[in-house]
Amino acid sequence: MNIVREKIIYGQIYKQNNSFHIVFGIDDDFVRPLGVLMTSIIENNKNEKIEFHIISKYISEKNRKIINQFAMVNNIAINIYVIDKDIFKNLPKTEYISHATYNRFLIPNILKDITDKVLYLDADIICLNSIKLLEKINIDNNIVGVVEEANKYVEKQQIKELKLKFNKYFNAGVMYINIKNWMKYDINNKILNVLKSKKKFMFNDQDILNIVLENKCTYIDKVYNYGFDVRYKPNRYVYNLPDNIIFLHYVGKFKPWQKWCMHPVKNFFEKYESISLWKDIPLDEPKTYKQMKHMGKSYSIYNKKIKAIYWYLKYAIYKIKSKL
Repeated sequence: MNIVREKIIYGQIYKQNNSFHIVFGIDDDFVRPLGVLMTSIIENNKNEKIEFHIISKYISEKNRKIINQFAMVNNIAINIYVIDKDIFKNLPKTEYISHATYNRFLIPNILKDITDKVLYLDADIICLNSIKLLEKINIDNNIVGVVEEANKYVEKQQIKELKLKFNKYFNAGVMYINIKNWMKYDINNKILNVLKSKKKFMFNDQDILNIVLENKCTYIDKVYNYGFDVRYKPNRYVYNLPDNIIFLHYVGKFKPWQKWCMHPVKNFFEKYESISLWKDIPLDEPKTYKQMKHMGKSYSIYNKKIKAIYWYLKYAIYKIKSKL
C-alpha cells in the first residue's frame, strides 16, 4: 500500500546535509497550534537552516494556504505528506488522543531517503530557546533520543504494567530519531507485532514505543521535553519555570489555545501566537458538555464564582440533553 497519497512542497528546499529536519504528525484541526510551534522554533533559531515535515491524513485548502504563506514569509521549506485516511482506522483512540498520534510510526518510511536523523515534536509544544545543542547529541548507537518521564504513576504503574526491564519510561512527544537504525532494527515490524496482540494500553502508541524501543534509547536532558500540566491551580513556586527550557510541552487535557485553560503558563503560547500568522484566531470555545464542565471548574479555581455557576449549569443541561 502506498502510504503517502499526496506530497506538497512549500518554500525553500535546502541541500539535505545543510538542514536540520523536524517532523510533526497532526490532524487538520491542529494546524493552528502547530503554526505557533513553528513560529517559536523560527524565532529562537534564526541562524539555523530548518526544514519542516508535516504528516497528516487531511489538510484543508484554507490551512494549506496559511502554511504556504508561513513558508514564504520565513523563507523555509515545509513538506506536507497526506497519508491514506484509513491506515490507522482499526487502532484505538480517545476523546483526547486521535489517530494522528500514530503518524509518528510512519516517519522513518516517509523520510528515509531525505535525512538520516529527524526531530519529532508533538504540536502542543512551544520552543523557548535554540535547538543548536540538540543537533550535537550523539544517537549513532541508538534509535531515539528521548526524555524520561518520571512520576509516581509511571514508577508504580506503567513500568510494571509494560514489564519494562530497565525501569525507565519516556514521553514520546519529543523524539530525536536515528532513521537508519530504526530501519536496521526493523522497528516498524516490531510495532506491528505489538499491535497484533490486541492488548489495551493506557497511553496507546507511547506505551508501544516504550516496549519496542526499550534499551535502544539515549536519554537526554529534561529541557528538551519539559512537561507542564496547565489544568491545576497555579502555585508560584511551581510555575516559576527554568530559563534554559528548549521545548515546553503542554501535557494533559488542557491546552493553551482553549478558553477553559486559564493557567498563567499559557503565556508562552500566547507570546508566539501574537507574532504568528494565526494571531487572529479566537480561543476554542466549549462545544461538548465535558468541555463546559472544564470551563466551570477553571472559573471556580480562579475564584470567578458567578461564571463558574453559569458554566456548571450549562454543563448539566447539555449533559441531560445528550442522554435523552
